[in-house]
Amino acid sequence: GKDIADKFAASSSNLTATYEAMSGEVKQEHGAISQSQKQFNQQLEATSKETTS
Repeated sequence: GKDIADKFAASSSNLTATYEAMSGEVKQEHGAISQSQKQFNQQLEATSKETTS
């Protein structure tokens, strides 16, 4: 049973590494999305101020 346990440990650490790599990419994408969201909101505010004045 030891080699099965070793294989399981190896595959689970590979999964963890893959997951961490993926979440890094997701974080970058999320950052880019929230950044453009901020810019959009700023433009929206500026536009609404122009229309109200």
